[in-house]
Formats: sequence, C-alpha cells, structure tokens
Amino acid sequence: MPIRDCSQETYNLRASLQAIDHVGSGGNAAVVRGFVNGEASQELALKLLDPRCVNADDREREYRKFEHANLVRIEELCNLSDLGFAHVPDWYSTILDCDPDPFVSHPVLSCSPNPCNWRQGRSDKTLAEFVPAEFFILVMEYCPVTLSEHIRHSRSMREIHRILIEVCAGLTAMHREGIIHTDLGIENILMTNEGVTKIVDFGLSERWKEGVRNILYNPLVAAPELRDGEGDPRSDIYSLGLLAFQLATGKDLFEVPLTANYDFSEFNVPRRSMEICIEATEDSPELRFGTANDFSEALNKIW
Repeated sequence: MPIRDCSQETYNLRASLQAIDHVGSGGNAAVVRGFVNGEASQELALKLLDPRCVNADDREREYRKFEHANLVRIEELCNLSDLGFAHVPDWYSTILDCDPDPFVSHPVLSCSPNPCNWRQGRSDKTLAEFVPAEFFILVMEYCPVTLSEHIRHSRSMREIHRILIEVCAGLTAMHREGIIHTDLGIENILMTNEGVTKIVDFGLSERWKEGVRNILYNPLVAAPELRDGEGDPRSDIYSLGLLAFQLATGKDLFEVPLTANYDFSEFNVPRRSMEICIEATEDSPELRFGTANDFSEALNKIW
C-alpha cells in the first residue's frame, strides 16, 4: 500500500507521485498540487474526480490531450486501482469533501470534511460505496497563478491584450480539433510561472459538428444558442467577449446598461475594445466574429 508521509506533509500515490497541497475544489473534483520524483522533480496538478459526480463521458471530456502552448497539458488519467490501492484511503475521500468557504490553499494533511457534505446530493451512493477503480485522477501540468490573481497586479491594456491573444490561440487550436470549450470563464484561465496563458478544464467541452444537440455548458458564460441545446465555435467567441470585457473593465458586461451612444470613457479603455466585446456577444452567432482568429486580428488592429 502507498504510505502516508507526515514528515513531508504529503501523501504518496505511488513511488514517484505525491500529493502536497489542496489548491482548489469545484463541483465534480478537487485539485491538489503534487510532484513526480525523477531525475528532476516536476510539479503537477492532480485533479481528483469525484465518482459521485463524474461518469465515463465526463472522464473522456476531461482527458482531452492537446499539443498547444496555450492549452493545459494533460499527462495521464489513472485510477486508484492502477496505482496499487486495494482500498480507498480515508484521506482521498476527505480531500474530495473538503470545501472551506472561502477556499484557501492548504496542505492535504489539514483537509477536513465539510459538515454539510456538499457534493453528496448529486448521487444516491456515498463515497464508501465506490471501489478504487472508480476513483480517477487526472494528472496535468501545474499552473500556479490564476488569471484573477494576475490581473490584480497588472491590469494594463497591453497585458490584457497579450493574454487575450494567447486565449484566442488556444481556442483556435481546440476548434481546429472540432472541439468547443463551453466553459470559458476567468476561473478557467491560469498562468505559468513564466507568464504563459493556459486554458484549463475541459470537463464540459464537446466535439462539435452541425446538428449536435444538448451541448453541456456553464450557464454563467453561455451563449444564447447553448441554452437551446445547440452551439459551435462562435459560442466560445461569446464567452471570450464576456471575458475580454471583464478583464478590461473589472465589470460584468451584463451589468452595464449599453445603448447605441453609450459613453465608454468611464472605463478608460479604447472605445474599439468595447465595440469588439459587444460584437463578440451579439445574441445571434451570425453577427459575432466567425473565429477566435478573427477576434485576435481585431484586437491587433488596436495595439
């Protein structure tokens, strides 16, 4: 059995793979910072998928492997049985049910279950009823800085422009693979230590083709057509427009009472930047930018 190493405040998942800090929790998973010991130690993010919330289709979406600098690199998908566990360890379940509010990164050894058992309502089964082969871990590139944290320190338009150009490049790569993200919110954009922008979390992503129905999406950033069960790459352009406005102004586009003659001077950003955001978020897909590359080119004409 893999052992608990209290002296290093880590859990060994196998000889070379260890979990260190609980760095985030969402609706269907918890994310911990880990590392692989080898010739050179490598930091990784370990996404612990909750079997009460994640099925085989969800795992397939999560395990999308892209070869692009602006899409998070996925290493492998494994389960506790693959890692040699005969039983599900208590600490693994504790991490899944740990949801401090507000969330603050902390060592995995200090995780404690949320008394409200916040995820249990999604399943008739408790975690104790699942076997090790049903507990999956997504091993992926570790990106230590959230976009929200980054822009608190640098909200210059040139920096926002750079970030958006990199997001466009990542989206273009996804769309070329026939996949739309459908969950492109600020929380799903991370940064490396070197400042490279990475799109993360492909758990709602869908293979797109004409006629596809019932596409999954995040309602907070969803284009209108997604709510009707349809979507295509222009649906991600809508989310991109919302993101661009939020980065540039610090506000939600829907909180601004836009009119034809709206005075954008209060935001102290180029008017054309605001016009790009509005064009990207037109209700009709036909009125938006056709591709992420078109959005990128429009930005490049400003800067």
